[in-house]
Amino acid sequence: MSFSVQRLVIFDLGKTNAKMILREPFNDLTVNTRSRPNTVLTNGPYPHYDITGLMDFIIGALVEFSESGPIDAIMVSTHGAGIACMSDGNLAMPIMDYDFSGLDQSAAAYDAIRSDVTITGSHRMPRGLHLGAQLHWLMNTHRSKMRDVDQLLFLPQYWTYWLSGVATSEIAYASCHTDLWNFQTGDYLDLPTLDLNLPKLMPPFSQPGTNIGPLRDELCQYLRQSNPPMILGGGHDSTLALVPSILDHVEPVTVLSTGTWICVFALNVDQLPLDLAFGQMISLDPFGNFVPNIRFMGGEILARFSGLPEKSGLEPNPQKIEDIFDAQNAWLSDENGAAVDPSLIPKHRRMDLLSGFLAQATSEAMDAIGASGPIYIDGPFAKNSAYLAKIADRQVHDANGSGVISGIERLLRS
Repeated sequence: MSFSVQRLVIFDLGKTNAKMILREPFNDLTVNTRSRPNTVLTNGPYPHYDITGLMDFIIGALVEFSESGPIDAIMVSTHGAGIACMSDGNLAMPIMDYDFSGLDQSAAAYDAIRSDVTITGSHRMPRGLHLGAQLHWLMNTHRSKMRDVDQLLFLPQYWTYWLSGVATSEIAYASCHTDLWNFQTGDYLDLPTLDLNLPKLMPPFSQPGTNIGPLRDELCQYLRQSNPPMILGGGHDSTLALVPSILDHVEPVTVLSTGTWICVFALNVDQLPLDLAFGQMISLDPFGNFVPNIRFMGGEILARFSGLPEKSGLEPNPQKIEDIFDAQNAWLSDENGAAVDPSLIPKHRRMDLLSGFLAQATSEAMDAIGASGPIYIDGPFAKNSAYLAKIADRQVHDANGSGVISGIERLLRS
């Protein structure tokens, strides 16, 4: 990049939590952080994110951060599967929580119009993990309001738009199991059955980390600085975590981005899988390169099972987590394939046992997509000794020099 960023604010919006992080990139120093839950509201037409609460959170953090010195730039990183339906610069509809169970009611109808995996790059995923499934439900349940939509913004770009007033799109987000990207033509999918003209509704592409424009005046008034911060192009968190490995390696490497999701990426593979088995997918990195990957909600599964109360009874001997690609319906099985009640496993050993099963699923995922070379892991599972002990027998590197923050800062220096 051609500009210098001495003090960078990262808005990191995960599925579970939102963080504001003040960094000095060239000193590799975290100066300040604030966090809050990424609350899902159940009032209104469907479960949706608390956008007003997040706006207040961002403003509050920016005010606090600017008290210690001027902010040079702000960049947004978010989870996948979020889209904003805009009308005349404002939200026409709330931004849907992708775990909305009501989407199951229209699943069969969506499956009937959904493009083949050879086009979309991914198999069918649950509920709203495809943006196409969210738009399909909205068009069939709120068609009159959707008629007013004049622009669609991916979740990171909604926030960069709110910060800067400049609308953009981003290629890695567009291609990440959205069902909106055609891998055969390298363009947006034609969705005539939804009566949506995607090329018309989607703003121009911008690479993450590029200068979109200054913080808009309405927000600048809160900051104690004369020059407005630059707003940088935002991106998908798991894909941004790939950047250090992409820039540092030409040989095959495996990247594990962990948290609510465990995402397995195979970089610099010799060839793409000819047939995508269930759970496998293809997406593009921030530079437009093909990346085979698998993702499952390992962190959510771990939290759900480990949080169950402990019951008395004969302790079972589970062997595996089944239905790993559906966090809400995943279950434990024994050596005979019968269901096991996790509550019967004492809490003092349940976490390690579950972590080992998630490591087993991760290793199987790596084998399935041909991921090879050293493993670079970021997120909470990088500190989970039970998980790391059962990962495939390859050299494992910690999050140091990897992860979302490192990815963002490497983009600024590239």
